[in-house]
Amino acid sequence: MKYKFGNESDEEYAKRVELDTNQIKQDKEENKETDLLKSQEKEEEIVTDLIKRLEKQARTLDSLILSAKGFIENKKEALWEDEPQGSKVYFIQGNRNDPIKIGTANQVKERVKTLQRTCPVKLEVILSIDGGYSKEKKLHEQFKDINSHNEWFYPKPPLVQYILTELKQQRDRLNQLITEFEELL
Repeated sequence: MKYKFGNESDEEYAKRVELDTNQIKQDKEENKETDLLKSQEKEEEIVTDLIKRLEKQARTLDSLILSAKGFIENKKEALWEDEPQGSKVYFIQGNRNDPIKIGTANQVKERVKTLQRTCPVKLEVILSIDGGYSKEKKLHEQFKDINSHNEWFYPKPPLVQYILTELKQQRDRLNQLITEFEELL
């Protein structure tokens, strides 16, 4: 409650009270604005701190993911290095224009029998070469641009040329062996 000064008129008193009331309101508004600004600044600090923490966690996760990928690749390499003796990379196909499967097996004939059970067309081995998982992986990578699905590839020139080259090398080796054996006669 405001008190009237001794020689102050009612009108002066009312004006002073109004001015004081307005000043109090203005001070409250300024305090609200200041408090709001402080609150916003505090929120910004919290958000900035949270972003920094999340970025740090993301870097840690990225590092863990890279480590895990490296670990997995090392395990894959170890598997491929331990390929069983006699592993073969085979190329099989159904009809002439059908995709060609590039796979690996120790017993190619048995593998073809297994695949044949679920295939409506007769599958034929068109090529079998020495090698295992690592050779198969390299071939899949080499022919990835003509991949049909999974281990099946369209019979396009790069793959057909590869198969022909391998078959010719096998034929040349076979002819050499035939000649050597004929000389024994």
